[in-house]
Amino acid sequence: MLKYRGATEVRKEFLRIAEEGDSGDTVAVTKHGRPVLAIMPWGLYEALMETIGIANDPAILNAIAEGEKAIRDGKTISLDELSENLA
Repeated sequence: MLKYRGATEVRKEFLRIAEEGDSGDTVAVTKHGRPVLAIMPWGLYEALMETIGIANDPAILNAIAEGEKAIRDGKTISLDELSENLA
């Protein structure tokens, strides 16, 4: 859930807002009614950074595209076959 809070309120209540960070909510800090900063739980930040990293890695994007093509072409194996191959 996104909550909007003014910069003045955030400055006064920062520690309380930080303690609420585990709730999963993101706080949009506003200045003159416009969002200027986001305060979010650390886990969400890490997930976003990982997603950005994947989206900017040509090798990973190519591997994903190849996997999707293999699925479309029916080049898949069952879970049992995979288990046998890994054993």
